[in-house]
Amino acid sequence: MHYYDLSDRQNGTFRIMIAPDLDNKPEDFLPMPDGLMVTLRECRSTVETFLNELPKIYEDNHETDSALGSALQIAGKLLGQTGGRVTVIQTRIPNLNPGALNESMNTGGNTGKEPTTIGPTSDYYKKLSLDYASIQIACDLFLLNSHYIDLATLSRWNFDRIELY
Repeated sequence: MHYYDLSDRQNGTFRIMIAPDLDNKPEDFLPMPDGLMVTLRECRSTVETFLNELPKIYEDNHETDSALGSALQIAGKLLGQTGGRVTVIQTRIPNLNPGALNESMNTGGNTGKEPTTIGPTSDYYKKLSLDYASIQIACDLFLLNSHYIDLATLSRWNFDRIELY
């Protein structure tokens, strides 16, 4: 999990904080919220710098795992007191716990054939959706992947908006 401090105290730059191992209980690690949630009006130059530098930071990165469940849990903790909106841009199926999903389609046991039923494989995102709704958090999901993604399970999440590109 990578966190970015975008507060003004960084003098127009941003700081990256990395939590490398969140397999067991990601909700136990909650970074300092100061700087992680900023208003655009107050920190516009830092946010613009961050968005311009982000592609350069990760241009040689070959890590493709997705910890969507952990990220959403932590976002819920950060926004729990005030509510708010989370925007998710997802390029692959979530494959790290919690909330990991299977990368192969459910074919009903018929290997090599078209799927007979495609239904949710987990209720993790539905439960998280109910938690978000209870603390007034909305979430938008933008899917930019070229391979299979378990939309049947992810769509059980009460996303405010789902866009597939």
